[in-house]
Amino acid sequence: MLLGCGVGGANSSTVSDLLIERDRSNRPVWTIGSTVTQAIANIAKQAAVNNYHVADATRDTTAQEHIIGEFRKFKLLAAGWDGEGAVAPVGKSLDEAVRLTRLLRPNVIAEPMLFANGRAGLFWRDNGLYGDLEFLGDGRIAYFIERNGDKHKGVVNFDAKEMPALFKALLPT
Repeated sequence: MLLGCGVGGANSSTVSDLLIERDRSNRPVWTIGSTVTQAIANIAKQAAVNNYHVADATRDTTAQEHIIGEFRKFKLLAAGWDGEGAVAPVGKSLDEAVRLTRLLRPNVIAEPMLFANGRAGLFWRDNGLYGDLEFLGDGRIAYFIERNGDKHKGVVNFDAKEMPALFKALLPT
């Protein structure tokens, strides 16, 4: 039994060739007509032309995307987030951390951090490497990097367009 009134006749209702019917138990049943079916086929054809793949929509999240997601979650925290009186997250610091993370290889292994002063950081610890970055929120990054016993400490400028040369040399970027 078809429901409603409208374009399709006394017992049917159509919206762009989408029919709403009722089964014997009077539950709604959606029927896709030829116009909607053709539109879906056209979308699939255009995706193929643009070299999009359905598999791309279901791929695993990269390490880089995971880190960025963590920084975005940090933005939701309020002052006292650590139970010890920590400062609320500093938005500019988190934004800088996201921008540097976008310059990393997609599957680089680093840990996102939030310091009690509200600033974002990145941390590495692996096979003779210890790296600790703190995004100051003013276009600079404070760093401490120990690699195979050699220690490097300081502050570098960061323009968000290019990985600082020091980090390229010392970190797995």
